[in-house]
Amino acid sequence: MRLWRSPAFPAVLQAVACAVLVTMIVAGWGRSGLPGGGGAVPLLYTNLAALGFWTLWLMGLVLLLPGVGRLWCTVCPVGWCNDLASRAGAKADYPRRLQHLGFMALLLFGFNAAAELWGLNRSPDATAKLLALALAAAVLAGLAFRGRVFCRFWCPVGGMIALTSRLAPVEVAVRDNAVCRRCETKACFFGATRWYRLSWSAWHTVFPHKRPGCPAYLFPPEAAPGPHCLMCTGCIKNCPHDNVRWGWRPFAAGLWPAAARDRGEALLVIVMTGLVFHRLARFWSELRTVVEWPTELVATAVPSLPPLALKGVNLLCGFVLWPLAFYLVLGFAARAAAQISISPWPAPGEEPQGLLYDVAEIDREQRGRESGWTVRRQSVWGYLAVYGYAFVPLIAGAYAAFALVKLNEKAGYLPLALADPAGVKTSIAINQLRILSGPESLVALDVARCGAVALAAAGLAIGLWSAGRIGARAYGEGTPAARRGAAVFRVGLLVLGTLLLLCLRAWLFRGSRG
Repeated sequence: MRLWRSPAFPAVLQAVACAVLVTMIVAGWGRSGLPGGGGAVPLLYTNLAALGFWTLWLMGLVLLLPGVGRLWCTVCPVGWCNDLASRAGAKADYPRRLQHLGFMALLLFGFNAAAELWGLNRSPDATAKLLALALAAAVLAGLAFRGRVFCRFWCPVGGMIALTSRLAPVEVAVRDNAVCRRCETKACFFGATRWYRLSWSAWHTVFPHKRPGCPAYLFPPEAAPGPHCLMCTGCIKNCPHDNVRWGWRPFAAGLWPAAARDRGEALLVIVMTGLVFHRLARFWSELRTVVEWPTELVATAVPSLPPLALKGVNLLCGFVLWPLAFYLVLGFAARAAAQISISPWPAPGEEPQGLLYDVAEIDREQRGRESGWTVRRQSVWGYLAVYGYAFVPLIAGAYAAFALVKLNEKAGYLPLALADPAGVKTSIAINQLRILSGPESLVALDVARCGAVALAAAGLAIGLWSAGRIGARAYGEGTPAARRGAAVFRVGLLVLGTLLLLCLRAWLFRGSRG
């Protein structure tokens, strides 16, 4: 398609998005509350920065990611600034030990923990400064390192996008791998120089334009199955053979690639599970009591701890420790189940009739166990790294259910925020003078409720179905690790999925809104 190869795409969209981002920063800067005192909570949905970032963008992104994947990265203004700065920067190599999705999992945890601890999502001023910090970090990363380091390793929500993009039915891939193998320039990876002719009346001049290579350092035949492609369309523009396409693939096909997994994604699965579970468990009082039991224990043992520290303990348990314990139990159970075997054995007093085992087969199995990734993926963490992908549809579906309800309730504030970006007059008119009523939901509440439950249930069903495909691709069709490992993690999916659905029921159908 000519649009993907146009020099104006996606630069024009990125420039528009950057203007929107700067507008949001200006609208939120210094708005820490209403005039005359009071917190910033009254401005939560009336200020353009707070509404635009935490509700419209973040919840909208969560809702759309399973369908669009990395398409947001195509037009992201922060990534665009990182890319522009890297073209003029020092172009140093980013440390290899930090090139890990596990680092992005830590950033995702820190981002959400900071939002909860200090109420960043309730303050327009804090939101504006957070956006400005992200923009400055992207520029600094570009000036220091080659490529889009911020997008690949520093973006707080980049890990969530990378993980959920495995579900999306869109990809950048090649039409014919043989063409890529024969290509001598590898312009998709290294970049290309194109010449242009500028004319005016009888005068003209010819000048070169250097197009950069892949900012994620991916070779297109290897990019499609994984989560690292930023969909910048650079390879589509640079390919001299028109062999790189932007097209469709089966939904959830990215969950079962044949290549070895990035084990850091297992940590992303843990943190994402904690984020979703912690947000929904608070609506079910009985489950919330169980989840917060470690915090109550710490508060009893150390009564001098300040409330902020106790809240930090609660977030650490909810975001990391509880889901880590859950997945470790599944990993140990899958490993133990895969190692159980039953084989013929002579009765006591009987002599063996020939060899009970094929020596050649034993040697082949031993060599397989000793080969790198084969050993790692049959460890406890290896089982989690493989079968953790089966939980991605459930996590995405439950988070999308939460986002759908929030967007349905709060997206109606957008016209008011556009008319009054600071949000002060709107908040006073709604909350104090009572001359303006808050906007209604976009659709009927019953429709949003049913849609939310359907999203979570669909995620659970897709996860149960995909577990078998994932195990077969990773361990081989019919092997104990594939059959028994998938069975163990399917039990875990049913347990977690049931809990999340019950949390949604407590939130949406019992009136215990929080």
